[in-house]
Amino acid sequence: MDKDLYVEAGDRITRKYKEIYYFYDKHNLSKVRLCDDLGEIIHDPVYENDLTEKGIIFSEIAYHWIDKIKGANKNPPDIKYLEKKLKEIG
Repeated sequence: MDKDLYVEAGDRITRKYKEIYYFYDKHNLSKVRLCDDLGEIIHDPVYENDLTEKGIIFSEIAYHWIDKIKGANKNPPDIKYLEKKLKEIG
């Protein structure tokens, strides 16, 4: 495989995690800050005790988004699915 494909795959994964961590911060789903003001990850890995009760419930949705939802692979990642699911769980 071409080295550029590996680099792009790594960049895509990084974008997904930055977006999901920022989403957790923005919606108060984490007890500790996960990203800085520029959206860079400052707390990793994230453990269950780093999340609020709602954040723990939301984590299954987040994993599904990362693995299965095509919008997660866009640049920038499409978070409409996450916003919809967060509203559903209240």
